[in-house]
Amino acid sequence: IVSLFLVQLAGCTYVQSFSPSPTPTATLPPTSTPTLTPTPTITPTPTEPPFYVNATYFSGELQVPILIYHQFFPDAYGPTDATRMQLSEFQNELQTFYEEGFSLISLKSWIDGTFVVPAGRKPLVLTIDDGWYGDQLFIEDDGTPSDITGIGLLWKFSQEHPDFGFHVAVFAVMGDHYYSDKQVGDRFLISDGQDWYSSIWRKKLGNTIVWALEHGVEVYNHTLLHPNLGTISNSEIQRQLWENDWVVRDLLDEVGRNDLIPQLDNAIALPEGKWPSTQSGMRVL
Repeated sequence: IVSLFLVQLAGCTYVQSFSPSPTPTATLPPTSTPTLTPTPTITPTPTEPPFYVNATYFSGELQVPILIYHQFFPDAYGPTDATRMQLSEFQNELQTFYEEGFSLISLKSWIDGTFVVPAGRKPLVLTIDDGWYGDQLFIEDDGTPSDITGIGLLWKFSQEHPDFGFHVAVFAVMGDHYYSDKQVGDRFLISDGQDWYSSIWRKKLGNTIVWALEHGVEVYNHTLLHPNLGTISNSEIQRQLWENDWVVRDLLDEVGRNDLIPQLDNAIALPEGKWPSTQSGMRVL
């Protein structure tokens, strides 16, 4: 039994051997070659060359003188009155305006706020009522305005004083102020037999308006027959304005200058300075 037990014991005996754990070898990541991103080339924005404007900057509430004239005549025909001015007096006024630092601007540019005057100078607006008389503007055969007319004298003065400028607004009455189609000495006359329907007369006036529009004269509406708007009906107010505008367009059409029609802006001078008597009449304007 003892022997068998020893054999059994011997059979159950075992030796466990331990092998040392292997030291792990560190594995390095593969070496990569870096990709270089090229630095973008920046194209510099060219600097715009500076520009300079000499102008007067107005601050605060700005006002402008707006002067109204009617007709002009040589001194020999009498003194200046309420609606007619001697040419020498008009010349003296222009000189005074210039020496006092005024420069002409258009009426439209004043209303729009787009006017510009030379540095150090002040704005001035001139208007002429009751166009078109020959003594207001008469175009000679050579295409220049007669300097014994109001606008012609203004044109001549502006050529001698460029910083004064040349602008004037004419409020036209096309129905009863017959334009003079010829000059005799220092007077402007209507040729014998000429009337509203005369082609010669109409073309002369049409070409006069063309010169005006091409040289900085604004042409506006003063009604067809110069009525007191406070004494006529609304429909008659409308007719007076519409027909007056139509006549100017018709004259431009007759001399082949429809291209100037867009320059006819929408402004009205009240005959005698009188408004319509009703609110509805005012709305017609």
